[in-house]
Amino acid sequence: MKALLPGLLVVVTGCSAAIQSTEESAEEVKASPAVSSSSELITEMHDRYADNWYRSLRFVQSNTFYTQSGGEQKSRWVEHLSVPGKLRIDFEPLSSKSGLLILNNRVTTFDNGKRVDSRRSIQAILTLTSDVY
Repeated sequence: MKALLPGLLVVVTGCSAAIQSTEESAEEVKASPAVSSSSELITEMHDRYADNWYRSLRFVQSNTFYTQSGGEQKSRWVEHLSVPGKLRIDFEPLSSKSGLLILNNRVTTFDNGKRVDSRRSIQAILTLTSDVY
């Protein structure tokens, strides 16, 4: 029992610090000014995270497309994001040289290393996840 006491003390101390941190975060949220318009929301988001948000991000996305016949088509994309508003999606296998380039509100599609389409398209996901910051 005496051997458990120091370990239990560490756990309780850690939990109380986490609870205090959560309470401080809750107070901080309550103290935030009320937002009454979309432009105020964007301004609040920008001001809160402008100095802390990422400038670039790379990740791999696994996809499953379900066909009407009940089949599945799986794919993987390697995505490279550069803030603001630049996204490159490479379709695996990378040797296919196929994917998308999203830049200046245009989506350009590549297949086998050749441009096959380019069209204007505003990407709401880029705007909401990175550009406002």
